[in-house]
Parts: sequence; structure tokens; C-alpha cells
Amino acid sequence: MLASFLFVSKSQAAISFTNGKWETTYNCSEWEDINGTQQVQCDNIDRGGAWFCTTNGEHRGEQITTAANNPSGLGGRGQRFWQGDTEDDGNDTWNINVNSGGTILDFATPQKELWIRWYMRYESGWSYLTKTLFDHNYLYILDKILYIYTNTAGNAAIPSFYMSHQMNIGAQASPDAYQVDTGNFGWEELFGGINPSDGSWHEYEIHIKMDTLGQNGTVAGADGIGEIWVDGILRASNRAVNWSNGDAVAKNGWSWMRIGSNTKHPINNKCDYNDYDDMVIYNATPPNKDTNNNAFIGLIGATSVPSTFSISNFNNMIPNWLRKTTSSDLNSDNIVNTKDLGLMMNKWQ
Repeated sequence: MLASFLFVSKSQAAISFTNGKWETTYNCSEWEDINGTQQVQCDNIDRGGAWFCTTNGEHRGEQITTAANNPSGLGGRGQRFWQGDTEDDGNDTWNINVNSGGTILDFATPQKELWIRWYMRYESGWSYLTKTLFDHNYLYILDKILYIYTNTAGNAAIPSFYMSHQMNIGAQASPDAYQVDTGNFGWEELFGGINPSDGSWHEYEIHIKMDTLGQNGTVAGADGIGEIWVDGILRASNRAVNWSNGDAVAKNGWSWMRIGSNTKHPINNKCDYNDYDDMVIYNATPPNKDTNNNAFIGLIGATSVPSTFSISNFNNMIPNWLRKTTSSDLNSDNIVNTKDLGLMMNKWQ
């Protein structure tokens, strides 16, 4: 099934980075690829191929539409990716490509380092299959949010939701696919348990840097980077990742990416939407720093945490706290509380 996603005829020009940055708010005409032939006219985004979500008589094509716009974002429209229930042949072999195909971004040259930030929501009520293991119920999820491809077939970085409590950036060709893994943060933490989606928007960001020292069949000695932020908070970081598995072509970098890919085990009995908006990609170091002093893009409107604080910062923080404004929100979680006070005290001058 993966091979069917690997080689797609691309009709649009590559995206262009300006001062190391490309972005889209999908501020373009309404579009739906209902029969697999409609081309996108939007920021050099390309259609993902002749794929459709067909479930219980529905026929859904990929869309750019106002209905998919992030209401707290920067305007424009949004991308609507449709996914249907996947199908089991009885042997846990699943038809995972019941979807509308996603969209594609092509890079003019391979990129050895990328920061990618996007906002995303799952339709309210979106549910996954629940299983029981050792008297504990867990969600049977594998949802591949993006595919970021090298020019070696079968060698990609794949941001995903995985089971109940994990997100990762899958290293497709590596001997260890789960080197970049949150470990204790996933669907249940976002939606309050094994519940369906509540339809809320969340911010996601990844940082990937290709290894130079990765070898075939081992992660030992690798020097690649993989990081995940959710809603501005760092959830996973590994600076010894083997993305390439020693492949010389892969070490040149990532060449193109797909927005919206396949999933396993949704149980919605219809096509449900997965919306993307306010996507930003940097191929140079972005201007902001997170609370751990890592370079990142951050939430819309994010700024770097100052390196030191003084009495004036403290004096400003108290009214912001009492008035419930976010001017002193140091960890970008949209609230001023004792976590921000702790950061301030840690960097007091």
C-alpha cells in the first residue's frame, strides 16, 4: 500500500522559500478534486492523486474550503482531507487508503533540515477502534498525518498518532521506526481519554534534520534530529536519529511531502474530515525559541522566551495573571499561571 503513495506525477512547480520560509493559509479559490483531475491553484500546492473517500455511498474528494479554516488562525481557507473506515480482511490486514488523497508539496532541491508547523482538527465525533490489553482499554490508532519523502523509495519521515498515548515521527527505513516518540502524550491526552474527537484545533510542529553518520541496520552513532511540539510544548526530542539507514541518496535530504495520508482503525461508518491550516515550513533556523531554548516556529504570534528576567517582568506578570491575559505567557500554553512564574524565577537576573 505504501508504494501507491510513493510515486505521483507532480504538475505544480516546487514551493519557494523566502528568507528560509514558506507558508500557506490556503487563501485561494474553493476547490474539490471530485474526479481526480482538478488541479490546485494555491501556493504551488499539488493534488495528491486520483484518490477518494468512498464509504456507505459517499464520494468525497480532497478540498480547499472555507469550512476547513482555523477560526483562530490567519484567515484564508483550509485543507479538508477525508478519511473513511479502513477494512480488515479478517487477518488484521487492512485496506488503509480509504481517503481523498491529500495534497503534495515539492521541494526544488532536497532539504537536509526542516521545521514544519501546522494546525489541525479531527471532525467532532471521530472515533477509533478500542481494544483491551491486560484489563486496560486502549485506542488502536495509526494515523499518518504527513509523509516527508527522500528520493529513496521507502525512506520517509512520517509524523503520526500511534495507539492511545503516543505521537511519533516514524523513521520508515530505519531499524528502529520509533526513535522520535512522545512516549506518554497522544490522543488520550488531547481528548481526555479514549473519547472521540471534540472537534478542537491543535497546533503541531516537527523538526527533522538528516543524519550524516547513520549506518545500515543500526541506530548506533547516528546524528540526525527529530523533535515534536504540540500546542507549543516540546513533547519529544532525539538528537541521535538514524533517518537514512546508511543510504547515500537519502542522506541528501527530503525532496517532497504529502499533507494527509493513511490511517488504521477509525470507526465512524462514514467519511469524516481531517482539516489542516496555517502551515509554515522553514529550511533555515526559525526565529523563535521554546522554553528549553530550542529553535522552533511556535504558535501563531509566538515570540522567544527572554534569556533573563527582572523585577519589571514580575510586575507585569501579576496584572496579566489576575486579568487572565496572555502577555506573560512564557511557555505558549495560552494561559498565565505558576508554570510561567517558575520559568521566570529560573532565569532571574
